This record gives sequence, structure tokens and C-alpha cells, in this order.
Amino acid sequence: MSNGTYVDGSTNSDAWGFGLKAGYDFKLGDAGYVTPYGSISGLFQSGDDYQLSNDMKVDGQSYDSMRYELGVDAGYTFTYSEDQALTPYFKLAYVYDDSNNDNDVNGDSIDNGTEGSAVRVGLGTQFSFTKNFSAYTDANYLGGGDVDQDWSANVGVKYTW
Repeated sequence: MSNGTYVDGSTNSDAWGFGLKAGYDFKLGDAGYVTPYGSISGLFQSGDDYQLSNDMKVDGQSYDSMRYELGVDAGYTFTYSEDQALTPYFKLAYVYDDSNNDNDVNGDSIDNGTEGSAVRVGLGTQFSFTKNFSAYTDANYLGGGDVDQDWSANVGVKYTW
């Protein structure tokens, strides 16, 4: 495909997506919770055929993906004062992605879909400094089928009003 020399090209495509998640918080005593949920999301991207400066041809077919997820979040809140609390939590979900997509590069078909089932696992904690200001950290893993997303970590702050 390349002999090590510089090549260039350009392409563009349009995409749109959506997501919807619904669940219900079941309170366990004064501080615990379990939240079963379901979600659906979609990504739809148009294809674009293009040719690079070294005459490599790419038949960029459209990419469509629908992802379905059923899971549960669970946690427990340790209250330290009226506004301060620590909430460790756990997430577990079954994920199914139905994207079955491929592209043609110089006549060779390449499957770049992520169709199949996977499991999402996550651990995290949130600390509330005040009623409106908190910080969180979590780690997540998604794996199975054509998907293997190693552990990822998130850290952030949240302000609500």
C-alpha cells in the first residue's frame, strides 16, 4: 500500500447520532441504591470514495451502528456532613453492537465492524464537597466479541445548579 513516500488526500462525510438511556433508582435503606437501566444509541456516517496522491483508491462505504445496553449501577453513600459525602459505585452491563461494516481499499475488502456482544464493567467514586460541587473518578472496561477496550480512567469535577 505504501513504499514509505509521502502521500496525501482528502475526504469528508456527514454523520449523526443519538442516545437514549432510561432506568429507575431503587433505594436500599437511607444510603444505598441499585439502578437497572437500558439504553440504545446509534451512529450513522455517510461514505465517501476517494483516491490518494499515490493512486491508492478507497471505497469508503457508509458506517451504521446501533448499540443496545442493559445494565445495573449500584452504590452506597457515606455522609460526612450536611453537604459532604463519598459515594463508591459499581457498574455492570451487557452490550450488543450490530455494526457490520466493511471498506474496500484497492479492491481488498476490510471488515471494520464491531458486531457482537460485550460486557462493560466499571468502578468509581464521587465526593461531594458542597450541595452543587463534586469530584469523581472511575475506571471502565469493555470487552467481548469484536470489541476489546482496555481499562480506561476518568477524572473530573461536576457543578450542578
